[in-house]
Amino acid sequence: MIRRALLLISVLYILIWFLAAHLIKNEAVKGVSRISNDNIRLSYDKVNVSGFPFFWRLRFDDFRIISTDHDGLGEIKLDFIALEHKIYSSEVTLSKRVLFDDLKNVENKFISGAKSEYEPVIRVTYSEPVLFPNKSNIKEYFAELYFSLPSVKYFSPKKILADLKNLEILLTRVKSDNLNTYQLTKSFDFTPKMGIDYIKSAKMLVDVEYVSPRTKIEKSSLGYNYKIQFNKFNFKYDDSQMNLGGVVTLSSGEMPKGQLKFLMRNHEELVDWFSDYLGLSKKFITEYLKYNIRTVNDSNLYHSQLDLIFE
Repeated sequence: MIRRALLLISVLYILIWFLAAHLIKNEAVKGVSRISNDNIRLSYDKVNVSGFPFFWRLRFDDFRIISTDHDGLGEIKLDFIALEHKIYSSEVTLSKRVLFDDLKNVENKFISGAKSEYEPVIRVTYSEPVLFPNKSNIKEYFAELYFSLPSVKYFSPKKILADLKNLEILLTRVKSDNLNTYQLTKSFDFTPKMGIDYIKSAKMLVDVEYVSPRTKIEKSSLGYNYKIQFNKFNFKYDDSQMNLGGVVTLSSGEMPKGQLKFLMRNHEELVDWFSDYLGLSKKFITEYLKYNIRTVNDSNLYHSQLDLIFE
């Protein structure tokens, strides 16, 4: 009798696992289709499900992201991307090699790539068990996101251009009865190879808190919808450096309130970086700094200071 019961339970578990695997695969395929639009298109060669009996793992082979911008078509190619779910956590695993192609250049479309020693893994953990992850329950039970990458080599078709080391991102949420508090820490060290003059070195260390009330009542009593606190934001770019600190609160229908303090060295290079990589107007930034920045002497580390006060 006991053997029959155990056999029945085992058969039911196997049926449930494979049924869940089929549903997860279908939802994943639909999700990929929903993301695709006029500006971005996702494609893959095949998708497989594994992980029996304790978890589900989806693997998309030859995964490609094709984007359209004002310059034409660009493509990001990965050997695979895998999604794994274990009730209390989910993981996204990327292939060691990523290639960046220029589809408008037919003769030599390969531009560059990146290769790591280990397969990069993005891990999300939950505060409560999540059987089938979706946008709603991930948002409700999210506890932590962690991503670490010790070393990545950035290369062109003929040579290695730069090394990205010690990349680490940690996003945690502390949920109380009244508040959601997210804390983001991030760091990386980007160093070009000797003789590569057109790529600049960069280093970043970030510690930022983001606070939002959980109910409308708390929003009205606190006087803000969101609060952003920069505990530490240190950015080095070639010979320039910026350190940012301060607190800003945001409320619906109102101007931001708070104060941000920027300490900078060789801020002219920072202006170039913000213009080139963030798409901000170099002319506007230069003119604004011309009338609002002031010179300081902080042990020869920082040369200039900018205070942004929101009232």
